[in-house]
Amino acid sequence: MMTSDLAAKLLQHNDSRQRWLQSLLVLAIFGVTAILAVLNGSFYDDEIFTIQQVTANGVLSLIHIMNSTDVHPPGAYVINRFLFDVLGGRWDLLKMADGLINGLGLASFYWIAWPKLAPRVRLYLLCLLATATTLVLWGTSVRWYAYYNPLFMVTLAVLLFSDMSRNARAMALCGAGVLLFHINYVAFCSVPVLLAAHLTREWSTLRRSKHDLAFLLVALCVAFALCVPQLIIFLTVHLKSDIPEQGSAASSLLQTATILGLGSAVFPLAPLPLLTAAVIAVGGLYALMRPLQAYERIALVALVTGLLLMTLSGLGARPRNAAYLLPLVWLLIASLLAKLPRVPQLVTAIIVACFQLLGLKNVIAHEGTSKGSYNTDFSAVLGQLEHWHASCGGRFVVFTHDVVVSDMLRRAAMTQSSPFSSSKPNLVRLSRDDCYAVVKTYHEPFSRTGVDKLYRATEVRDAAKIASADVSPDGNYRAKSWLRHEAFSPYYAHVDLYRVKGPVTLDSWEFPGWN
Repeated sequence: MMTSDLAAKLLQHNDSRQRWLQSLLVLAIFGVTAILAVLNGSFYDDEIFTIQQVTANGVLSLIHIMNSTDVHPPGAYVINRFLFDVLGGRWDLLKMADGLINGLGLASFYWIAWPKLAPRVRLYLLCLLATATTLVLWGTSVRWYAYYNPLFMVTLAVLLFSDMSRNARAMALCGAGVLLFHINYVAFCSVPVLLAAHLTREWSTLRRSKHDLAFLLVALCVAFALCVPQLIIFLTVHLKSDIPEQGSAASSLLQTATILGLGSAVFPLAPLPLLTAAVIAVGGLYALMRPLQAYERIALVALVTGLLLMTLSGLGARPRNAAYLLPLVWLLIASLLAKLPRVPQLVTAIIVACFQLLGLKNVIAHEGTSKGSYNTDFSAVLGQLEHWHASCGGRFVVFTHDVVVSDMLRRAAMTQSSPFSSSKPNLVRLSRDDCYAVVKTYHEPFSRTGVDKLYRATEVRDAAKIASADVSPDGNYRAKSWLRHEAFSPYYAHVDLYRVKGPVTLDSWEFPGWN
């Protein structure tokens, strides 16, 4: 008896050690990838707005401004303000910290799920979470999804796998729901997903236990009451914003299905991602014909709930909005792989591994992802402009409608005309031998017509184009042109240099209208 007890303790100790080591491995691989991605990249579009607002305002001012003008609740801005102060005002360190927060969320998801999963499922899930490149792309950001997604995934793991009491899990659901709602309004979709997971797991017990059902209802009412002040602001301010956040149901379904099936780290219209999607779809049909584990049924219900809500609400039109659902997808793929016969399992695992590794390379190198501004080498654009500035000899002005380029020019103290510049004149007057440069990048969020009008306004008779430069080749421009029904450039950025032959007056670039 003593020998068997000792053996059981040793096995339990060994299991506990494996659980911790494997969870730390998820964090380590994801964390290193996130840090490398930050070191090799720069900020992108929406991040600039966050940086400018957080740098200029304290917490109370941020809350007031965001609740008066923005389309999002202020929660993420408050978190950014706190981390900004803690990290000494270093935005690069803040992005790394955000990446590590996402890595910690994935590691926690794995740690909580570990005891309920078969060894082979654990192995596949470990690999998928450690190389969760879509969350590297979105997680190493200073936007709301950097905080929203890890909070959601930890709460989901608690509801799916935790041995906490039923009422404790109900409190976790409601507490997280309040926090999620104050970080982003995607909570209108994500909190019902969490509730669906909780009810699917506990429904048979809740029907028999009126006490626990009453506790859940009271907790939900308290959570709702805590959200009412922000809900009023949503209805009276944020809902009326002219910044487009929603799309059609068809667009939302397509974008949500794309990010859940292929993520954002690899452009979807290419042989490898399409092959990966095909083998997973076929394998998924095979798995659905086999008996499902309890957690698989719960995950399926939660995933379908999320897919439907993202589609019907129109929020899925922006792919990043549905990224919180990805842990459910990875859990089901891990279970699927473990169920396949040996040869199909090996082939599918190899294809998925190649896909994951391609995404890993893309997010670190900042190329080939589905987010153009993430792929653009803005540092090279600035370097080219600085070179032209030094060689011009006269006054030098840069025209740009890109918020990232505008911010870089401001930091470099270079004269610019941009919708995002706070100190531009209505007219730009140039003399003989002065120079100006025009930076052409993708038009979003402005209309193509408006941006083209800005470009044409800089093509005047008394100025000659003397140099051009292409930056950041886009190997997927043809597929994007076909997909979006508009012409995409083979490069993410194109810069033209003009020298003035006589006195020239150009209109300063203003907002050309939203897309």
